[in-house]
Amino acid sequence: MTIKLLTERLELRPLAETDIRPFATIVGNRKITDAAGFYHTRSTIEARNILRQMMTSQVLGIVLRKTGELIGCVGLYERMQDSGEPDANGRELGYMLSESAWSNGYMTEATAAIIRFAFEELRLERLYASCFEENLASMRILEKNGFQFVGQMTHSPIALFQPGQTEFFFELAFSDWQKSEKH
Repeated sequence: MTIKLLTERLELRPLAETDIRPFATIVGNRKITDAAGFYHTRSTIEARNILRQMMTSQVLGIVLRKTGELIGCVGLYERMQDSGEPDANGRELGYMLSESAWSNGYMTEATAAIIRFAFEELRLERLYASCFEENLASMRILEKNGFQFVGQMTHSPIALFQPGQTEFFFELAFSDWQKSEKH
């Protein structure tokens, strides 16, 4: 992704190989990766592999404008329709934030910027997101940005992905976002 988004305090820009140190710290922190729904990395090599995958997708690094420090990432991920085909009009929103940057409103700010990009530049019709039941901070981020709760699912206790966890699902339609932006 070759874009750069600016907010009052943040720069959202493509991830780069030079981001490996702070990125490895983020994806090596089990609190962060468990909340984001994937396995934490155990080495810089694993972190570099994930970083390289994200560098080829619609994932942007979140950088503090004041210091230039990478504190997280936010992205739009391909979503599959029930037919198994990619959803050309919708994307899944995902994000991670360094533990040291929690509770400062950074992710709410970054999420608002990527939503605006998704609807105004990519012309998407709908965004989707999910979080686990215990991740109250993520629920607040989604709700502050206009996402509506649409359902929940509890993963099987023997599932490979987050066994026994209850996942909440959210959606944001362009029309709803547009109405809220005018007020």
